[in-house]
This record gives sequence, C-alpha cells and structure tokens, in this order.
Amino acid sequence: MKSKRKLMNKTTNLIIGLGLILAIIYLSSFTQIKPWIKLGSQTVTYKVDHDELYITARQGTFRKLKIQVDKSNVHLSKMIVFYRHGSPETVHLKKNILAGTSSRALDLKGINRIIHKVVFYYNTHLYEGKRAKVTLLGMH
Repeated sequence: MKSKRKLMNKTTNLIIGLGLILAIIYLSSFTQIKPWIKLGSQTVTYKVDHDELYITARQGTFRKLKIQVDKSNVHLSKMIVFYRHGSPETVHLKKNILAGTSSRALDLKGINRIIHKVVFYYNTHLYEGKRAKVTLLGMH
C-alpha cells in the first residue's frame, strides 16, 4: 500500500513538473529578446574630430541605438542622428567607452524612425594615435 502511494506521489510530482516546464516554455515564446542589429562600423583615426556613418533605409526603423567600441578606448562627446524625415536628434554622450564594451541603450525620440546617417563627435586629444573601431547597433 505504501509503495503504491509513493508511486502515485512520484507520478503526480512528475506530471506537475512537466506541466510547469511546458508552461514556462510556452510563456517564454512571448517574451523573446530582441537582438541588436549591426548598422555599420567606423575606424577612428583621430585625424578628424568626427565621422559619418550612413545607414540604408532597407535596414528598417529603429527605436534604440547602442555604440560598441573595440581595439582602443574612445571618448564620444555626442552623436547626431539624421532621420529620413524630420529634424536631426542630438544625443550628448560625454562618455569614455572602453575597448570591448558598449554604451547604454539610447532611446530615440519618436516612433520607429528610419535613420539616414549618424555623425559621431570625438574628443581627439585623449587617445591620440590609437585606432578604435566604433560599431553602431540598432534595435527595431
């Protein structure tokens, strides 16, 4: 009698456990993480204090941007986002971004804007002579 009861308890626990796992899998399909999409990269030479990165309309509309830096540190003072339609948006950063890291997610004003180009402004005196790679990432 005790072995039947133990078997029933184990079976019940197994069924409940499987039900919870299936529920978690089902619910997680609704909260998929949206990936960051690479919009382009620019090598910073520090011969000029700014660089332009052109974005094609076929890449779609974006709500957020993020800047990833590799090879050397970069001090970004600001970036200006030029939209296909509407006024440009200036994002003041005044931030050192270390090589191998990225900026915080930067929310764009408006709803799902098509980006034409982004102009990065650097402080060229801090890391003179080093060549960093700046990559712009976007999220739909």
